[in-house]
Amino acid sequence: MQAPFGPQLFEADDPTNSNESEFESVLQVFYPEGSVNPANSPRGDAQFYASPIDITSANNVTFAYSVLFPNGSNFVRGGKLPGLYGGRAGCSGGDAATTCFSTRMMWRKDGQGELYLYAPKDKQTADLCNDFHSVCDAAYGLSVGRGSFSYTPGKWTRISQTVTLNTPGEQDGCFTLYVNGERVIDRKDIFYRDEVSYDSESMNKKSQGVMRKTRETTPKSYSAAPHHPEGGLLGLDGVLRLDEPSLDEFFIQDDGEAIGIQETSDLGPIGFIGMFFSTFFGGHEPEWASPRDQYVWFKDFSILYNA
Repeated sequence: MQAPFGPQLFEADDPTNSNESEFESVLQVFYPEGSVNPANSPRGDAQFYASPIDITSANNVTFAYSVLFPNGSNFVRGGKLPGLYGGRAGCSGGDAATTCFSTRMMWRKDGQGELYLYAPKDKQTADLCNDFHSVCDAAYGLSVGRGSFSYTPGKWTRISQTVTLNTPGEQDGCFTLYVNGERVIDRKDIFYRDEVSYDSESMNKKSQGVMRKTRETTPKSYSAAPHHPEGGLLGLDGVLRLDEPSLDEFFIQDDGEAIGIQETSDLGPIGFIGMFFSTFFGGHEPEWASPRDQYVWFKDFSILYNA
């Protein structure tokens, strides 16, 4: 069974499921040969924002999912994987990240893993960037914990990241990453947000095409139901759709009601918004491109409002 959600995003059977009588719903992403970076052709990315629960008032959130690279995967130089985001959309692609943050994961050469952090670059501690597992790129994201774990082809890798926001203006934010139940990154010195993060021009520009949350009540936690495809992979009785053929974001829709993306307040420190599902090969240069048609699978998404 395959249900298309966009040019490269499908609902599919779990490729590791040997019991044909049991259907387990997973997301399949297709990366065609030569694809690199969402802005290039051929398209080989899947990107959308989702807020299945309201975490805008949270200070501590856990986001988890499982990812499978098949046997024989060619990781090339690296690529992006989902994480949390806050402040506003668009915290990627070289954004200065002065009014936003995102905690996407990344794979590197030979399947090495890391946190790929977007947050105010000039506000981070020296220890964060001087760690031999970290590479602080002045133009793009901050590579944190590079090589602290690996994605093993042919096996599901369980990613669980817990983010605690910093005291506004202080370098005391936390990021803890568990991979297959083992703690591999534990930082307590991250600067996610400043005391005041209001930037009307930036906020207005980045929120174009974004839907606000309209549902009034939401639970404190969310887990996808893997054995019920009719319920949707993100736990919603709706579908993913591409808002416009040229737009790089997908939106979640439930019977016509926009429940996907929220925006935090214009005034004061920024906070969480939701999940940033982002995956592609790159980097930007041709040497990052997928050398052949490849697939990756995702399942068992969950978001927990801890505090």
